[in-house]
Amino acid sequence: MASPREVLNIFQADDIGCHIITCTNDMIAKLSLAGKDLLDYSRETVQMFHRDAAASSFSINPAKSAA
Repeated sequence: MASPREVLNIFQADDIGCHIITCTNDMIAKLSLAGKDLLDYSRETVQMFHRDAAASSFSINPAKSAA
């Protein structure tokens, strides 16, 4: 029996022949990312953060953040 802390642990448990792997729904949802191109995934993540930041209507004053 396995109780993974990260998605990699699911694959490790499968590799050693574990018959029961208990996972949260969030962990199962992340399985769809297996094999995804990491550069594409990184770009999608940056775009998501950019959209969220733009939607928040917050702004950064460069003069104050440099101090």
